[in-house]
Amino acid sequence: VDLLGRLAQLKDEPEAVSAIEEMFRMLFAPVDFYFVGWEDNAWKNLDKVPEILRHQVLALRGGWDWTESGAGFLLRLERSGNLAGIVAIDGLTWPQYRESYLDSARSLLGICTLVIENARSLKRIKWAEEVLRRATNDRLRESEARFQATFEQAAMGIALVSPGGSWLRVNLKLCQMLGYDQDEIMTLTFQEITHPEDLDADREDVCRMLAGEIETYGMEKRCLRKDRSIVWVHLTVSLVWKPDGQPDYFISVIEDIQARKEAEMALRESESNLREARRLAGLGDWKWDLRTGEHVWSEEIFRLYGRDPTLSPAVYPEVSQYFTPESWKHLAAVVEKGVKEGGTFACDAEVIPGDGAPHRWITARGEALRDAQGQITILRGTVQDISERKHAEEEILRLNAVLEERVRQRTAELEAVNQELKEFAYVASHDLQEPLRTMNSYAEFLQEDLGKVELSAAAQEDLRFITDAAKRMQTLVQDLLAYSRSGRLEVQDQPVSLDDCLVVVKKNLHSSLEACGGELTWGELPTVRGDVTALISVFQNLAGNGLKFRRAEVPPTVRVEAQACGAEWTIRVIDNGIGMEEKHLEQIFQPFKRLHGRKEYPGTGLGLAIVKKIIERHGGRIRVASVPEQGSIFTLTLYAWGDEKRREREEGR
Repeated sequence: VDLLGRLAQLKDEPEAVSAIEEMFRMLFAPVDFYFVGWEDNAWKNLDKVPEILRHQVLALRGGWDWTESGAGFLLRLERSGNLAGIVAIDGLTWPQYRESYLDSARSLLGICTLVIENARSLKRIKWAEEVLRRATNDRLRESEARFQATFEQAAMGIALVSPGGSWLRVNLKLCQMLGYDQDEIMTLTFQEITHPEDLDADREDVCRMLAGEIETYGMEKRCLRKDRSIVWVHLTVSLVWKPDGQPDYFISVIEDIQARKEAEMALRESESNLREARRLAGLGDWKWDLRTGEHVWSEEIFRLYGRDPTLSPAVYPEVSQYFTPESWKHLAAVVEKGVKEGGTFACDAEVIPGDGAPHRWITARGEALRDAQGQITILRGTVQDISERKHAEEEILRLNAVLEERVRQRTAELEAVNQELKEFAYVASHDLQEPLRTMNSYAEFLQEDLGKVELSAAAQEDLRFITDAAKRMQTLVQDLLAYSRSGRLEVQDQPVSLDDCLVVVKKNLHSSLEACGGELTWGELPTVRGDVTALISVFQNLAGNGLKFRRAEVPPTVRVEAQACGAEWTIRVIDNGIGMEEKHLEQIFQPFKRLHGRKEYPGTGLGLAIVKKIIERHGGRIRVASVPEQGSIFTLTLYAWGDEKRREREEGR
């Protein structure tokens, strides 16, 4: 398809033959390709054909023939009985497809013949055009000499235009202005290079000139450059008449005014943007000439004050009618100070719009200008609408008041709840535990009183149940107290050595470690910020769980490791116990949440809830990862003592 498109544009025979050869080679891959032209009753390029093929070319009478080798064919390029030449290809790479190749080649014959004929016709046309051009140049040479200097050396574009609108002559400046070569622009009319929106006005003036109503005309219009961009020009046109009174041609002088137009448009756009910005910002400007008393306002000030823009600005102090008395008192004071002392001034004021609109708040700013003698002659400045800011400030004040009241109420509620918790803790630590201690004591007394009296198995079991229930209740109350205290824990800002904590924990768990053959180890541990007693409770609880929830016949091990992470330390407590399923991981930190029966693993279900409370009161986090029958990893974060202090010092700087 690409080659066919190129063929349609070829203008001479050698290019056409070359393109045909390229197409045939691409389609059929022959070793040899030859084109023997027939023009003016003579063969062309026949001597370049091998002897055996030359004989076949001269002998060819039909439309085609196979070559002697059988691996190629000859085709006549002929249309309407006119022979244009013969194409011979030989040495096909795939001769087994020669039948299909021949059909394809014959379908291209008409196109190839037409291309050759077109190239030859164009050659004859060019020859005729050259003859005509030379004759025309001879006739125009004399007039060309007269106009050459003025026409080509002009600083503006100059064109001679026929009454019908076609170009008769254009100078180089105009071509440069419009981006055309002279030959290109000569094929156009002035209508084609004129912007459609400006064409009617141009035509109207042309018609008036042809009618004899005007001798010349001038206008600003837009022209279309070759790349279809727009250039603004100033056009001046006059008409030359023939001796018989008929119009001969127009003389057009075209001045490029694009730079000026762009500057004007940029200025208008800038002014428009400034007006829009002022409108959006609610900003107006004013000037007061103290020598003449003249006041000048921008339109935005009329809007802010609600004054009819058809009226003149309100003079000082007439403008006071647009302000509340209190605001005018402050504003007048700063303005009068500016009149006397000069400098700059600014004042917020409440406006009462004259059109009945709601009150507004504005910021008025100004400065004093002095003349050559140092006298203050002019005040100028701005007025900006700050109503939204003022409303926002008022709303913030209102919300702050509401928030402060809510905080006060919430503080009172929290204090009441805290007092209730303290009372509960007192009751739990004294009143609730006293009956439990009594139950335990009298159960022991009962056993002593019975002495060696043989009791039935049921009676012994009942007595044991009473004792165990009292002990469990006492343990539960103690854990509830610990949970309550952990929620109210006041963390001391003290350095706590976790290594020292683990030494205490290992000593406290000594009996449990010996009983189960367990092991508690730790690596290098940091010093953190917190409460030493609370952190001992955390690690004792986690380590104790690792020993309690152990696998049968597997000695339990608990390992504590630490890793620095910025201003925090990440602590991991790793055990090899029974582990947990993933669905239970979030539940174990809830109070009273048990995953196993009390007989199998005794406890109240408050241990991990207490741990979580303590860690959170320290500003840290805790999470767990676990695999059933492999163990669990509790990961918690605590603030590093040294890093925290350094961070506080840096923030203080």
